Amino acid sequence: MIEVGERARELLRSCIVIDGLGGALINPTPHLVNGKEYVDLVRESGVTALSVTLVSEPGCNSEMRETLHGFYFNYRLIETSPDRLLLVTHADDIVEAKRTGRVGVILNLQSTWVLGMDRTLVSILHRLGLRVLQLTYMERNHVGSGCLEPVDLGLTSFGKQVVREMNRVGMLVDLSHAGVKTSLDAIETSEHPCAFTHANARALTDHPRNLTDEQVRACAARGGVIGLNSYASYVESTPGQHPTIEDFLNHVQYAVELAGIDHVGLGTDFFEGKLPATFLTNTVYPEFRTKYNVTARRAHGFSRIDELPNVVQGLLNRGFTPEQVRKFLGENFLRLFRQAWKR
Repeated sequence: MIEVGERARELLRSCIVIDGLGGALINPTPHLVNGKEYVDLVRESGVTALSVTLVSEPGCNSEMRETLHGFYFNYRLIETSPDRLLLVTHADDIVEAKRTGRVGVILNLQSTWVLGMDRTLVSILHRLGLRVLQLTYMERNHVGSGCLEPVDLGLTSFGKQVVREMNRVGMLVDLSHAGVKTSLDAIETSEHPCAFTHANARALTDHPRNLTDEQVRACAARGGVIGLNSYASYVESTPGQHPTIEDFLNHVQYAVELAGIDHVGLGTDFFEGKLPATFLTNTVYPEFRTKYNVTARRAHGFSRIDELPNVVQGLLNRGFTPEQVRKFLGENFLRLFRQAWKR
């Protein structure tokens, strides 16, 4: 266990904290965690802004109608909670959320499936408030190949059009679930820096959802950010042994040494709304080779957002300076959003 000191708590309170992929706040109604509405848990944990996935059930490859419903329910939550939530459409909104003690809500989708073969929908989704769009989920689509495809054919011609349209309107290109070749092609095609909002290092944990050193270096070389999470299957060091926060911190340290402190951030993927009936990863994607069920899917010590102080203390224990911790917790993603987004 990590003993959290007042220095770490005060540092966390002073930071802009951005969760590059924070699951969902509403699904379609706010859910409770230990009797507390998740919105309040996130807010009290020190998170300034988090990127929420509009549609994740029954899967992330949503059609347009499901996507529009996702917009609607998130808008309603924000409208009915103006003292707690703020819709983020520009980086300055995150600064405002910190100033006013609210949580900034960044809207994302984890697949371009919703586009079909119509790149003009990128602009429409942007006008609706979408600011982060993941090119592929696990599978192949019209844009490129997901990380579980046996053969990664790379970014398609249509995929290049989509990336360029995202650059034009000001939408962050997220490559978290993309295959290696598809992601490298996208980084090369994109005029703006890209992100892997929630992925870890394959060199430490050999998992198809984790990133090769080549992917990490390529993303960082173009100014991008890699967001790390504590999903047990992605950070375990010893097969059969449940990982702890130290395993997660190993991934943070490795990524920083490989990419530099300016290119690593937080992407928890804490989808607290998932119940046993809707946690389909083990069933739909057996390639994940995961033995962790819905109640044991995170590393011990960083399995909930209110355990964020453990991360701060853990980084300080490893010799990270307060300035480096600030960059990891939010400043790197804030800089990236300023580059990728437009008003």
